[in-house]
Amino acid sequence: MSEPSVEQFRQAAEAFCALVESDGPFGAAELLCFRDLLLRLLLHVPAVEVAQDFEVDYDCARPGVGAHAKLVKKLGGLPIDRYRKVFDPHDAEAADEPVVSLLSDDLVDIYGDLRGGLELARAGQLGAACAEWAQMYRVHWHRHALGALTAIETWRETHDTGED
Repeated sequence: MSEPSVEQFRQAAEAFCALVESDGPFGAAELLCFRDLLLRLLLHVPAVEVAQDFEVDYDCARPGVGAHAKLVKKLGGLPIDRYRKVFDPHDAEAADEPVVSLLSDDLVDIYGDLRGGLELARAGQLGAACAEWAQMYRVHWHRHALGALTAIETWRETHDTGED
């Protein structure tokens, strides 16, 4: 197994964002590509967390509401979109019911969090990019990634995709 790497994270983030921005169509192959890219991103998060530069002042742009909705609609064409999610699996006493989540929304939220860091990396501010990626991973996109992976793997169990 390879060691976590900032460069590998950056490359996976570039590929993830390019896939979201592509024209589609979005079928089973793209769904599994999202899975593979999410796994690569998660593998390399530790390298990003140690390479961050807290001293750089940055402000990353995320997709606006309209752009976000447009991307969610586009990715809604994946073979699966709606799935059930529990917010705190550790709270065995919770009486709340699972909620319906959208895989397309998860992927677009992750895209927004990755894209901001990519803009910084492209501007030569890799330390700031790592700080952005690490912070957004901790406070936001890790939950979306785990929900998305659960939904994709559960779908994959019941569909013969030719992959093992």
